[in-house]
Formats: sequence, structure tokens, C-alpha cells
Amino acid sequence: MNLHEYQARDILRRYGIPVPPGEVATTADEARAIAARLGGGGAVVVKAQVHVGGRGKAGGVKLARDPAEAAAHAARILGMSIKGLVVQRVLVAPAAEISAESYVGMIVDRASQRPVLMVSAAGGVDIEEVAAQSPEKIHRLALDPRYGVLPHQALGLALKLYRDVTQARAAADIMQRLYAAFYAVGASLAEINPLATTRDGALAALDAKIVIDDNELQRHPELAALRDTSAEAPSEVAAREAGLTFIKLEGTTAASRRTSSTSAAAPTRRRWSARCGSSRRTRASAPFSSISSAASPVATTWRTASCRPRRSSRSRCRS
Repeated sequence: MNLHEYQARDILRRYGIPVPPGEVATTADEARAIAARLGGGGAVVVKAQVHVGGRGKAGGVKLARDPAEAAAHAARILGMSIKGLVVQRVLVAPAAEISAESYVGMIVDRASQRPVLMVSAAGGVDIEEVAAQSPEKIHRLALDPRYGVLPHQALGLALKLYRDVTQARAAADIMQRLYAAFYAVGASLAEINPLATTRDGALAALDAKIVIDDNELQRHPELAALRDTSAEAPSEVAAREAGLTFIKLEGTTAASRRTSSTSAAAPTRRRWSARCGSSRRTRASAPFSSISSAASPVATTWRTASCRPRRSSRSRCRS
């Protein structure tokens, strides 16, 4: 189950991670009021709340210099369609002056069956792009779930991101708190991107993403109540209500290519009898359409009508 950014920020805030204030608006007037209250008449950021990536490239993240501009941006973003999902909420938060950006994330590695802590100095962009273009910039640490993130492990990774010892210690504390939140809510993914360094040298989680394992929802009904079906694809909602697992694929599937390629001449299968008393063969039709798609051709099967093995123990009837 995906959480909205504002929901993930609330969870991280409860575990002591420094997260700037922010509130959700569903109308332009609400966005104006929040901008005036939180921004003090200054700059704010208006961010679309949808369960897809690439919001900024789609125009779903805007910087507003005052409450009036925040209301104008909210009016344009609300109702916008981003990758097929309609924006119904926006997050309004004070703008921050950023000097550096990092990435900190927790995932579950299915192969090793362990939680993995990942950090990178290349924050502020999709971590998938960093992994594809500059994998050496990502540092990983597989954790023992019995102990979690130990202080020396967190500090060792933090020193790969920050030269300043004070900032490294602050980042190490954030990593430990992120693991605590990750474990407590039963998440399969929890990330801070970016973990920003402000002008005064402080660290702040400006954006957060959390994905809850569906198997944990029965134990956490308060988290199940956070599900927003209006922000999910209708096909996924219908599949979940039917008790099915739905995975959307893109491109041309192998089945459709096979159907188009088998529309030519029908193949012929033959079964030959060897070392049998009779070499006489009869022809029997075995339509493939009964076991495959209707577009499959009809195959012809040859089999022996009378096949009696000899008395010798070496003689066998093969088909």
C-alpha cells in the first residue's frame, strides 16, 4: 500500500526525524490560507499528491513566492492528470534554501531476506536513475534484523555523505530513526529524497515515500485507514477487491506474438510406433483449440491402430 507524501512525512515526524511543517489542501482557497499561515507571506512549495513518480516533470510541483501565487498553482494542479491519475490534493510547505541534497532509504532485499540501508550523495533525483548511470554513488548495507542499524554502521555510511562531523552524526541519527519507523509500520520501502542540507547546515527531510507491506495491514488497522483508493489505478482497486494480485505490464506480451506467428501453416505432430507387430497407422484429429487459444490451428496426430509387443523381453512398444 502506497502512502501519500504528507502521510509519510507525518510518520517520520513521529519518530523524531526533522521534517518541515506542511498541510494538505483540496481547493485553491485552502492552499492560500495554508501558505499565509506556514510561509509567513513568503515562498512555499505546492506539490501534487499522487502515487506516481515524475510529479515535477509533469508540472505537479511548483514554487510560489506568496499566498496568491500558491493559490494559482494549486488551482492548476488540482484536477491535473499525471500518468492517468487525477490530482485531488496538494501539499503546501514552506520553501527551504538548500545547499546540498542526499538520499537515504530502506528496502527489503528479497534475495538475502534482509533489510538494506541505502545512501547516496546524489539526492534530489530518482534513485533508479542514479543506479543506472552512476551505481558507484550508491552505498548499501545489509542489516541484521535482530539488531537493526547499529550506531557505528550508521556513522560509517554518514561519513560517506558528509565531511562535517556534526552533519554526519545528525545523518546517522536520522538513519537509525528511519529504520525504527520502517520496522514499526511493516514497510517494504521507506526513503527520504532529498535529505537536504539547509543554508544554516541543518538536515531536513523535504520529501518522503513509504510503501506498506499489505501483509502488515491486518496488524495495523490505523495504517489501513490511510489507503486512498482514489489515487490508485481502477484496475488495481478492482483486482484487490477480488482478492487478486494485479501487475500491469507494458509493451507486447509473448502470448500475443505467438498468436500472430502461428497464424501461418498448421504444424503436424506425429507419433511413430517402433518394434511393434503392425506398421499400420490411422489418422486422428486433435484440435489444439481445446487446450490453448482459439486462434491455434488444428494439428494432425498419427498413432498406431494395433501395437502388440513381441514376446521377447528386449522388445518394447514405443510411441
